[in-house]
Amino acid sequence: MADFPAIVTSAHISTFRSMKKNFLASQQFSSIPLAELLRPTLEINPSHPVILKLFDAFEHDRPLAKMALEQLYDNALIAAGVMDDPRHMLTRLNLLLSHALQKGSPPITSTTVEPEVVEPEPEAKSI
Repeated sequence: MADFPAIVTSAHISTFRSMKKNFLASQQFSSIPLAELLRPTLEINPSHPVILKLFDAFEHDRPLAKMALEQLYDNALIAAGVMDDPRHMLTRLNLLLSHALQKGSPPITSTTVEPEVVEPEPEAKSI
C-alpha cells in the first residue's frame, strides 16, 4: 500500500470479482452498483503525498478537496476491480486535470506506474 494513497478492501472482493459477469447479469442485482453490494472500506495511506496534499486542499479549497477525494475513492474501486462503469467520473477527472494544469504543478518524473492489486485474505470455509 506504500505506493498508493488509498485502497478499498472487502472480505468479498475476490469472490465477487470472479463472479462479476454472472452476478451483474442477474435481473435482481443489475441496477445496484457492485461497490454498494460489497460495502468496501477505504483505507488511506496517511504518509502518501496525495493524502498530505488533500489535507492541505481541504483547508484552502474544499470544492477541490471534495472532487479529489471522490476521484481517490473511484481510483481505489477501479484498482480493486469493482467499479461497474468508470465513465461517470470522466467529467470530474477532466476538471481535476484542467485544475492541475492551471496550477503549474512540478514536472512528473516518471510516467510508468505499475498497478498493485491488493487481495484480501480468503475467508475460512466451514465444512
